[in-house]
Amino acid sequence: MKTLFLLLCVAVLAPLQAQTTYPVQITDNGFIFVRVTLNDSIPATFLLDTGAGINVVSSSLYRRVQSGSVPCGIYTGFRHNGERLDGELYKLPSLQLGTLRQSNAVFSVYPPLDGYGIEGILSMKFFQEQPFTIDFKGKTITLGGATVADTPAIIIPLTLHDDRNIALDLFATIRVNDKVDIEVEFDTGSGFETLLINPWFMAKLGLDTTGMPVKYSSESSTGIKSRIYESRMRSVSFSSAPSIEQRDVAVVFKEGLIYEGLMGSGMFREKRLTIDIPHRRIVVR
Repeated sequence: MKTLFLLLCVAVLAPLQAQTTYPVQITDNGFIFVRVTLNDSIPATFLLDTGAGINVVSSSLYRRVQSGSVPCGIYTGFRHNGERLDGELYKLPSLQLGTLRQSNAVFSVYPPLDGYGIEGILSMKFFQEQPFTIDFKGKTITLGGATVADTPAIIIPLTLHDDRNIALDLFATIRVNDKVDIEVEFDTGSGFETLLINPWFMAKLGLDTTGMPVKYSSESSTGIKSRIYESRMRSVSFSSAPSIEQRDVAVVFKEGLIYEGLMGSGMFREKRLTIDIPHRRIVVR
């Protein structure tokens, strides 16, 4: 789920010294939900989404926090498929997950969340100064502490798309069929199974679209139809960490994708994953 909005106000993150661990809900499809508190008093469940840019709330949740919200700008952003998103920005007195508290937290309202039954989305701007670990098997999130423990760890470098220190997205490089490197947005909001690749790479992967079945995806909000080609790749791994690999992977080549690719979290479903934005890396155990 790609939801980029502009952050026009300064957000202050309270430093966290000790390790703290909290339970999270991880669905069978890989969607991660965490409990947060808004304005020190309003509890809510947010989707933890590394591809969200900044925080967003549903219309119903906005009505609960509206009286304490202050407008602070507007922004036009784009989803991974090029869909335009126009949003007004607001700031809250606080947004908190466990002991990590963000003052003057900026958010926008995204009405389609109500239809999905999602109260809000927690973005990587919240964790910009704070490494955190997702344990997919144990279904916990850990804040604070060292990012690399004594146990063996694999390092995956991250590229940050930091929009003027405003919105933040994460990218890593994967290798498909042991020969083609593709920079993908890492998007936990897409669940376990998603791997989208720009059709530009089809020729480089030796795929011929002649006679290949064509499907069309239709974006509900715009009605725009994009051609998609479905295929399976022999292998997908990380370029810097070939030992983290999947075999016989379903891939969708989608026209209109504004990145080289986009992937969910399926490569990590049996692992502990530390997202360390200050050091621009993912630490995998």
